[in-house]
Amino acid sequence: MPLRRYSSVLWGGLLLSTLMLSSCAPPDPLEQRSQAPPPKEESSLTLNNATLEQANAKGQTVWKIQVQEARYSPDGRNATLVNVKGDFYENGKVVLQVKADKGEIIEDGKALFLRENIVALDPRNKAVLRAQEVEWQTESSILTARQNLKGEHPDLTVTAKEGRYETKEERLIVSGDVVAVTEHNTKDQNQPKDPRRLELKTDRITWEIKNNRVFGDRPLTLVRFVDKTATDEVKSDQAELLLKQQLVNLVGLNQFKSVEPPLQIAAEPISWSYLTRFVTTDDPISIVDYKQQITVRGNRGAVNLAAGVAKLEQGTNTTSQEQQSQLYADELTYNFGPQTLQAKGNIIYEQQKGVKFNLTGDLAQGSLPDNNVVVTSTSPERVVTEIFPNQ
Repeated sequence: MPLRRYSSVLWGGLLLSTLMLSSCAPPDPLEQRSQAPPPKEESSLTLNNATLEQANAKGQTVWKIQVQEARYSPDGRNATLVNVKGDFYENGKVVLQVKADKGEIIEDGKALFLRENIVALDPRNKAVLRAQEVEWQTESSILTARQNLKGEHPDLTVTAKEGRYETKEERLIVSGDVVAVTEHNTKDQNQPKDPRRLELKTDRITWEIKNNRVFGDRPLTLVRFVDKTATDEVKSDQAELLLKQQLVNLVGLNQFKSVEPPLQIAAEPISWSYLTRFVTTDDPISIVDYKQQITVRGNRGAVNLAAGVAKLEQGTNTTSQEQQSQLYADELTYNFGPQTLQAKGNIIYEQQKGVKFNLTGDLAQGSLPDNNVVVTSTSPERVVTEIFPNQ
């Protein structure tokens, strides 16, 4: 043990002597130049409770936000943000008021990313967008939203997987499991909420918020509800929804089904006032009562589904499949509740079941399911009856 302690002290003494000698010698300039400079420590700027602002080449503000914390990257081009609240601008005017739990500044402010519990309000039209992730491109003034997108407006609520809000046009384009539901609030807040609503499901729609117009060019389904009860169901290839007029224009109609009365409508194109359940078209239309097996056709017409009445013009044909009877007329009014009709102009009534006969005249009224139709004329001699005895 004493030998080990001594050698340790000796080594220490030798080391100390060497250091003392080297400190007395002049520095070697060649050695100094060969040594690399010490690395610079990268530092980042952190701001607390700060207001940040970005301007474009014209000097116009493109965004201005308040943050609880902003931590910049060493080069100062990017930053992470906590508790973001502020405004996005276009031509010097606020187009979106936003807030989010987290955010990022990208490439000297050319883009802003917001994350978690995002709310964006357009003060011009009162539309509100909610999502878990959005990106704001300052040059194009486009907000791209992803993850649980929801757009809210006094007239409509939309949910989708993702969407793009073009602030210049005040236009929202959404895609992926799209569901849009109309809202009909009464002016008097003391009145109960209107239970009528229209629900649209498709893969993609364009919502022109400023113009109160929704357009879909993919296969879609529309269902009208009163509270939780469905009254009408429509399937079409294309639809235009005019929110202020509460009107839907349909093209490529695949199905229009009314629950009560039990009707199916086929026409191309067709306009549907969905709140009042009024259908109109200037083209050929066919209406089928699928319980009574009555088919009513016309070259132009309107159907009041709430009243269960169809008015057809420019040539009509009504057929009872069960009674094997049909009626031709220029104009027809058909009431699907009591199954009664009134017709005028070039009447032809044909009955095939039982005794076969034809009636012709100017006016007709009665019921096809009961085989009880009265044909009259302003000139009695113009009423013609043809009876075909059974062979």
